[in-house]
Formats: sequence, C-alpha cells, structure tokens
Amino acid sequence: MFLEIKTTLFTFNTLITMVVRRFLLKEINRFRRENGKGNLHFHEAESKNAQRHSEHCARIGKNRHTDWPLGHNFNTELVSEINPDHKPEERARITINGFKSSTEGHREALLDAREHVAIGEKNGHTTVRLKT
Repeated sequence: MFLEIKTTLFTFNTLITMVVRRFLLKEINRFRRENGKGNLHFHEAESKNAQRHSEHCARIGKNRHTDWPLGHNFNTELVSEINPDHKPEERARITINGFKSSTEGHREALLDAREHVAIGEKNGHTTVRLKT
C-alpha cells in the first residue's frame, strides 16, 4: 500500500512539472509574439539538463547560475524562484513577468533567443536555457 501511494505522488509531481513547463513555453512565446518575434520550440534533450538543474536548486533551497553546465549549444540561462503554491499557469505567468521586467538582460535574452528553448521547473525553481 505505501509503495502505491509513493508512486502516485511521484506521478502527480511529474505531471505538475510537465504542466508548468508547458505554460512557461506558452508565456515565453506569447511575449515573443507581442514583440514581433517567432515562437521558440521545446528542446527535449537540453530540457532534461534544465530539469536536473531546477531539481538541484529545489534540493538546496536556492537558485544558482554557475553550478550546472549548459549543453547542446545553449549559451544563456535564466533562473527564477517563486512561491510554488500558485497554480501552474500562474507560476508560469509570474516567472515570465519577472523576466520581462528585469533590468539585467533577461527580457533581451528571451527576445534574442533563436529557435529552441529548454525549460526545467521544480517547486517554483525555474530554469530557462536559450541559444542567443
């Protein structure tokens, strides 16, 4: 019985992560279209790396840029930490709004990105990787 509950919780957490990542991609592309840019496409392989980075940040309780390598020709990483109690769509909106209002190059990176985006998310810790 305990094993079944644990498996169900893992599946539920994985589903939440997938939903948040989908909403993040939707919000990124909405922002890009509003600024005359084309949509970015989800890069599955690099998103696995971004996901591991987000899980690591959630485990240590803070976001870091420098402790996880970028791969697949991705050269820009944006990280965010928000309260994970928000619904998935709201988590995505808050995260991307934070990037959009940043004065440290986050907005520009989202607009300058080429072709693909990699996204990881765990308990409010978001990693977005771009090719700029």
